[in-house]
Amino acid sequence: MDMKVVAIFVCLVQCLLGQRLGEYNVDSNAISVSGISAGGAMAQQMHVAFSSSIMGMASFAGIPYFCAEGQIMNTLLCMNTPEYIKVADLISETKRAEGAGQINQVSNMKNDRVFLFHGSKDGTVAPAASKKSKEYYTKYGANILTEFTLPAGHGMPTSNYGIPCGDSGDAYINNCKYDGAGVALQHIYGNLNPKGNGASGTFQEFDQGEFVNSVGRSFAKRGFMYVPSSCASKVTPCRLHFAFHGCLQSRSDVQARYARNAGYNEWAETNNIIVVYPQAQPNMLVGNPNGCWDWWGYDDPSVFDPSVYHLTSGPQMVAVKAMIDRIASGSSGLTTMPGQTLPPTKPPIVTSKRCKCTFHMEPRTNSSDSLEHLYTFPDILYNNTVGGCDQCTEVLRECPHDCLSNAREFWGNEGLRRVIVIDGNRRVALGQVICQSLFRLIGPPGRTIGVHFNPNECGRLTPVTVFVDQKLCCDLLSDPIIGEIAVWNPDCSDESK
Repeated sequence: MDMKVVAIFVCLVQCLLGQRLGEYNVDSNAISVSGISAGGAMAQQMHVAFSSSIMGMASFAGIPYFCAEGQIMNTLLCMNTPEYIKVADLISETKRAEGAGQINQVSNMKNDRVFLFHGSKDGTVAPAASKKSKEYYTKYGANILTEFTLPAGHGMPTSNYGIPCGDSGDAYINNCKYDGAGVALQHIYGNLNPKGNGASGTFQEFDQGEFVNSVGRSFAKRGFMYVPSSCASKVTPCRLHFAFHGCLQSRSDVQARYARNAGYNEWAETNNIIVVYPQAQPNMLVGNPNGCWDWWGYDDPSVFDPSVYHLTSGPQMVAVKAMIDRIASGSSGLTTMPGQTLPPTKPPIVTSKRCKCTFHMEPRTNSSDSLEHLYTFPDILYNNTVGGCDQCTEVLRECPHDCLSNAREFWGNEGLRRVIVIDGNRRVALGQVICQSLFRLIGPPGRTIGVHFNPNECGRLTPVTVFVDQKLCCDLLSDPIIGEIAVWNPDCSDESK
């Protein structure tokens, strides 16, 4: 046969089926997942089940792990009235599965980076669902960052693409002037290079068929992936991220719009992150008309046996893990290259104790205002062979941990004159907004403050709860204006005794 004919035939086959999924030089400590809606549920399932190899997870408008408990009727509870979800039941199943060796050890999730997003205008999956996910992950000591205040509909929030932020529909990508993918990747991987203006790497299709087996009932034949130009040579060790689409977002419904426009690829190009977009597909016969990932058991091998969809043996879980293993099989074993830093994501085991670290903010001047700021870092660990609890001050100054904290602020009848809250761009005296029932400052990605207080107590001694993240915490400690009016006094106590 003419070799040109053979070449043309091979090309046609690749175009129809996608090319074979290749092996790349992947840092095995830098594999993470994310997803939206049903994809967020799938991301949580993958993270919990394979926590020994997946170090971080982001869920956008997702569903907590094992929420449906293998029953399609429970999906309505999970989506419409998630406030009734019993997280204790989900934790109980997690414990059972761990004990049976059906998922990895849950201790792997301690300190894993978890980002949870849910738009406040989401009418498809109620925002309380992600709050239940937060409750679940808190049990396992994850490093959690949340964004629940943005008035977004049900969709992937982006900085410049999609339908209006508060809407839902079309490809379920919302232009919210908020870079959801960027916030997620930065929380998962730490400091990243700025995203590029475009994605100059290779966007390609690959053959999912070899990983499918019995899950072909609702598993597409082809998936998408983005390979940064620096990762194509397989010399540079690269990170690996799997992004799961939501219902009505598979290639059957939107082609490659989600994979091309969700916002991951621009960050991937400048930070050596291979991004894979595996694809489910609609199948009426198994009760999946919208091409959702399996988070309620439609692909379980038998309706008469206990559900396995959320375990390491779940059909879709097995297929996706095989994809991860294939891509990562080209690893050189290196985690860094000159000029490149890939942070270790599974911390080394050290002899450690739990240390409760606090900062008290006290006024520098004699004021009639009663002012107290208390920021608490309850989960900081220190190596007791080095310096014990005295290290707490330096640890706090470096702010390496999640700074989700409780701050109490009190003011008298004269109003608050000196307490200042920062959102990154502006400084606002809380006294200016004392009579609002809910005050939010939405700053740059990852720097959001929510201030809650009782409007019925205007002008009286009123408690305020301030939620701040790691970056904001560091800013509060070093802000020169706050430094003019107050001083931070560190305190540390050994909680492990």
